Amino acid sequence: YHLGLWYYWAMIQTFSVGKDDMRALAGKVLEFVTSKADEQAVVIHLEGDLGTGKTTFSQEFARLIGVQDIVISPTFVLKKVYEANHETIKTLVHIDAYRFTSKEEGRALALDYDQNPGTAIIIEWPGKMEAPTPDVHVLLEYQDENTRKATLTSYAF
Repeated sequence: YHLGLWYYWAMIQTFSVGKDDMRALAGKVLEFVTSKADEQAVVIHLEGDLGTGKTTFSQEFARLIGVQDIVISPTFVLKKVYEANHETIKTLVHIDAYRFTSKEEGRALALDYDQNPGTAIIIEWPGKMEAPTPDVHVLLEYQDENTRKATLTSYAF
């Protein structure tokens, strides 16, 4: 695609995943963002209805990058920062914008200060805030009680 002087490509992959498969899904995302994390913060957008597995994905991603703390949805605190023990990702910033009533509310999170190399930023409900451009967008859709359709869109600029 051509956008002014910027060129980018997107790779879209779709999977059917159960709760036990969420770690493998997080692993696919980690594979894509690992090489970028040395040079820039990597941003992952998570979208889907309530109960589709956004927080479960975040927990599995956190485990894969060596976060030792218990990762819970930051619905009430909005933003949580964790120390990671990974070859390229040293910090995880987890944001839940579900409670935002306007896109401007995200400015209070001061994300500009979190966009450093070695940082992964996971944003649940990114459409509710002025979110940074994602490196990966994950859409989780309910199929049945035990299965979700996961669509990964990976971007390269």
